[in-house]
Amino acid sequence: MTSLQIECFMALAEYKSFSKTAENMFIAQPTLSKYIMSLENEMELKLVDRSRKQISLTPEGHLVYDFFQKSRDQYAEVVFKAQNLKQEQKRLKMVLLEGLDTDRILRPILEYQFYHPGVSISFEQLPSFQIPVNLVNGKFDFAITMSDRLVVTNKTSKEIQYETILNGRLYLYYSAYHPVNDLARNPSFADFRDDVFLIPSYFSKMIEKGGTQQNQVPLEVYQKQFGYMPKFKFVESVASILPNLLSGEGVSVLSEYCRISASPNIKSIAMPVQSDIVYSWCSERETNLIRDICEFNKSHPIR
Repeated sequence: MTSLQIECFMALAEYKSFSKTAENMFIAQPTLSKYIMSLENEMELKLVDRSRKQISLTPEGHLVYDFFQKSRDQYAEVVFKAQNLKQEQKRLKMVLLEGLDTDRILRPILEYQFYHPGVSISFEQLPSFQIPVNLVNGKFDFAITMSDRLVVTNKTSKEIQYETILNGRLYLYYSAYHPVNDLARNPSFADFRDDVFLIPSYFSKMIEKGGTQQNQVPLEVYQKQFGYMPKFKFVESVASILPNLLSGEGVSVLSEYCRISASPNIKSIAMPVQSDIVYSWCSERETNLIRDICEFNKSHPIR
C-alpha cells in the first residue's frame, strides 16, 4: 500500500468518477483504475461499487475511507503541533529579578539574540518570590535572579535548576549626603544603627510567613552582620528605594548588581554575604535553546 494509492482512493470517493478523478490527479484513467484495483487486492476487499454510472463506495469502502480520513486529520494535527514546537523553541519568555542593572545583566542575552536573529526573547520584571513559582507553572521559560531567592517551597526548589553567571555579594547602600560621611573614618555597620532600612514591600509577606530558607534570609542578614535589628520601612519596589536614599530617608541592603549601585550619589559598604546572579529554569522545561544560551554566556561572560 502506497500513499499514492490512498490519495487516489480518497479522491475517487470525493469525485465519484474515474475520469474526473484522473483529470484532477493528473494521471491517466487506466493508471487510476490500476491503483484502485491493486489497493482492493492488497486489502482483499471490494472498496468501490462500479455497477452504476456514478460510482460509489461499498460499505467496506466507507469504513476504509473513514479510517484514512481520520489518519489524515491526525497527521495534519501532528505536523501542526511539531511546527509549533519548533517555533516555541525559538521563543523565550524571560523574567528578570526586579531592580537588577539590566544594562549589564542582559548584555550576553542581547548579544546572543544579535547572533541568532531567528530567536525571539520577551522580558518582564518581577519580585523575587514570584519567579520560582512562575518558572514551575510554565509562565516563563527562563529567569535571571539571585541564587538565594530561588527557594520558596520544597517543591519549587526540587524543580528549579540554575547556573551562576556572576559571583557577587550584598552591599549596604546609603546617600552620599548621609551624616556618616562627616566622620573622620570610614563608616561601619554600627553607624547605621539608628537608620531606617528600606525593604521592598513584598519582603513583608516573606517575613510574616517565615518557615523557609527564602523567607528568613532578610532577617538573618541583618541580625548576623550588624549585631542588631534595625528599624524597617517597606517601600513599593526596589525602584522606589533610590529616591528614598537620595532624600536621606533611609539605607538599604541590596545586591551589588542592582540599578542603585550605578548612581553617583550613592555610596556603599560591602557585606561578606554571597549574592550570586544566576540563570534559572524549570528542569522539566529545559530546551536546547536554554542550554545554548548558557553555553553562549560561558564564552561571552558579563564584565
